[in-house]
Amino acid sequence: MTYFLYGSFIGFAIGISVGPNAILCLHRSMAHGAWAGIATGIGASIAHILFASIAIFGLHFVQPFFATYGDWIRLIGSVIILFIAVHIGRTPVKIDGRNKQLTNHASSFLTAFLITLSGPLSIASYAVFIAFLNVRITTIFQSIRFLIGVFVGNLAWWIPLSIGSSYFHRLFQSKYVRYINLGAAFLLGALGLFGISVSLYNLVM
Repeated sequence: MTYFLYGSFIGFAIGISVGPNAILCLHRSMAHGAWAGIATGIGASIAHILFASIAIFGLHFVQPFFATYGDWIRLIGSVIILFIAVHIGRTPVKIDGRNKQLTNHASSFLTAFLITLSGPLSIASYAVFIAFLNVRITTIFQSIRFLIGVFVGNLAWWIPLSIGSSYFHRLFQSKYVRYINLGAAFLLGALGLFGISVSLYNLVM
């Protein structure tokens, strides 16, 4: 049980961040309901399981790969974020029909998964937490309990965020929701452009 608790704490601590997925989760929950935000959170949580696995089993094996291709990975993720920002900014607001239109939860899952993978620094975060808490994993069963904890800890952040933000939708009139969408599009666009700029600078220089 100890390894599950360690994983839950670390997964929750690293999962709480004001990044692109948090903005996406808020927007999707308000626009399409809580399940759209939860699907986004599950995609991010699966990626975090991969990061935690790498931190446990072989950080020294993948570090050269990310050192070589990290900028390309970040560039691809930043382009995805930018496209999503444009889509959000151009999508009209329909308060009275939010849940009448079928939402593609698979798309929400996949985009969050890819965006999370584009930030490989999370691997180092897991390695730092594991070392700081002196978590010693020596068997496959310990690692499984730890990784399940990471997943549960991540979801412990995404599920309340999705449910809470989905109820905010009822408090706003259409024009205010439109402003919120434009704000989300602006923040995502800024993050995407920043990531593209940094990646291209590193690749060219």
